[in-house]
Amino acid sequence: MRQRDLLVVANYSKEQVKIDLPEEIKASSWKRILTNRENLAPSLDGRKEWTPWEVEVYTLTR
Repeated sequence: MRQRDLLVVANYSKEQVKIDLPEEIKASSWKRILTNRENLAPSLDGRKEWTPWEVEVYTLTR
């Protein structure tokens, strides 16, 4: 089985929150593979706010 790097980001609150990702995360290339909010652009593509209860899973692309 091939090993993959995954990043899981979640807003487990009822409030919209602003995020500021670490440079190490922003500098890497990530592809969203799972979300519970299909109508929103991936949050790692520059969107700075997370909706309530939003969850996204990313895989590192090489």
